[in-house]
Amino acid sequence: SVELRIMDAEANALPPGEQGELLVRGPNVMAGYVGDAVATEDVMTQQWYKTADIARIDENGFIHIVDRLSRFSTSGRHAISHKELEEYLNAHLSPEGKRCAVTTISDSRTEERLVVLYEPDVHIIKLWNKIKDDLLIIESKLAQDDFYEISAIPELPSGKINYVGLKEEARMLDFIHRSSKDFTEVMIESEDDIQLCLNHYRHGYGKVIIVAHGWRNAKDTYSFRLISGMFTKEYDVICFDFRGHGKSGGLFSWTAKEDADLKAVIEYAKRNEYKKIGVIGFSLGAMIAIIEGSKNKDIDSLVAVSPAYDFWKIDYHFWEEDIAHDLKIIFGPKGIGRTIRPGNPFTEKIRPIDVVDGIAPTPFLLIHGDADWLIKPYHSEILFEKAREPKKLIMLPGEGHADRIFDHNPKAFETVCLDWFRETL
Repeated sequence: SVELRIMDAEANALPPGEQGELLVRGPNVMAGYVGDAVATEDVMTQQWYKTADIARIDENGFIHIVDRLSRFSTSGRHAISHKELEEYLNAHLSPEGKRCAVTTISDSRTEERLVVLYEPDVHIIKLWNKIKDDLLIIESKLAQDDFYEISAIPELPSGKINYVGLKEEARMLDFIHRSSKDFTEVMIESEDDIQLCLNHYRHGYGKVIIVAHGWRNAKDTYSFRLISGMFTKEYDVICFDFRGHGKSGGLFSWTAKEDADLKAVIEYAKRNEYKKIGVIGFSLGAMIAIIEGSKNKDIDSLVAVSPAYDFWKIDYHFWEEDIAHDLKIIFGPKGIGRTIRPGNPFTEKIRPIDVVDGIAPTPFLLIHGDADWLIKPYHSEILFEKAREPKKLIMLPGEGHADRIFDHNPKAFETVCLDWFRETL
């Protein structure tokens, strides 16, 4: 026979009707993991197997599964069921047919806190005003800032909510939300009257790093918020949206006119009286940085990550395995905020290879991953060969394209970049 018991967090048996973890014991129930005492201790207590199901047993002996233990949170003295909270919130949503889902995230302020992700068009202010004084909301310690809009609730092939994916998206959204307090958003104008949006991270340093993203990216994506934060340890930072991206106006001209965007950002930095200006560009942003760097001597140090020497020579090796990693970022939680409004790709362009020798005497660093499927490493090798001193080429083994180098190995990328700027700014 199999015995069943409902226990609280201290392994005390609970009476019928009370919720706790369901434990089972019997001759046909596992006794533990062979040769792994630590794993056994995690799932066994006093010969009882911990199912990780939250349940209650009624007065007739029937078992009612309430939720998984991982879908419960402790808030003060209260145990909050995510499932119960979800059902409560969804019952109050408007318009009908929209959904929300509950998960938890951890941050430096608290060990763990509840957050709610909801689909577009939900009347979130109306919802909050309706529920904020209810006991369940008070006990959960939810605040209005803990509600984040998401394009769609992630699902498994079965149609059930993908809570692993949901937690990852919640973590990204929360980071983006909190990091928005670290900078001032500013609008400037290029010489051809394009409105450009930038994030200015001011920490009182006399030197600034300008960060230029690549194609279909933006200053407010998860990766570029992190990259900006990386540089704020030692520099002020300006991260901006090229035309046709993010919050900037205009259409993207595929490197034909974007040098005017970078020029406008550099002029903005000069107006803010920075003594030294470093520029780092990624992919097409790196090509634009090379073009502008060849003629703008207000740049004191230049880094190009994964540039092509010629736009029309980009490789596009779609069959290579490395593309899967980029697609995971682009279409996963880390891709939130990636946008582009493309213009004519056939507009005449300056080739970086034709102007790279004009960067000198500005110190010039090329960084490339040798597993890059999109812009193969020979592009940086050709640019390095044509460039004049002072110059340096760092080829990173096993690394992919542009900001994915940072995503995959942030510490190594940080070391390379900060060491370079310390030496050259």
